[in-house]
Amino acid sequence: MLSLALTYYNAGNTEKAEEWIIQALKIEPENPEALRYMGLLKSEKGEWREAAAYLEKAVMQTPGNSRLYYNLGLIYQKTGERLKAESNLLKALSIEPANHDYLYALGYFYLLNNEAENARKITAKLIELYPQSNAGYSLRQQLNKHE
Repeated sequence: MLSLALTYYNAGNTEKAEEWIIQALKIEPENPEALRYMGLLKSEKGEWREAAAYLEKAVMQTPGNSRLYYNLGLIYQKTGERLKAESNLLKALSIEPANHDYLYALGYFYLLNNEAENARKITAKLIELYPQSNAGYSLRQQLNKHE
């Protein structure tokens, strides 16, 4: 069912994809992949609270999945739940401390929330680990503009 849902999703038919994910969840309500897919689908539709609920259930099933925490962090930024956003981004980074995407997301989060010192620390680490990437330099430039 999930394979069929992905096939529909990849073909651009999100409604059919959602129908198949719902069917999968009826059979196995705690299936972490079905919960993850539904959370991501709801996120794409801008249904942030529903997306968070599905991903929270998925993370309970697979607590070592750093990407789920990352996705939750981004969603909680959208809902304005700053503490939950930060907590989930930090959790993702604690599982994968050198992940480029997680470092950037946390640095950008701190920048948006006027936490310059935290943003600088994350930006420095991003530049140190990924000197070839523009992400860290872009964050540093944005930080300098805010000073």
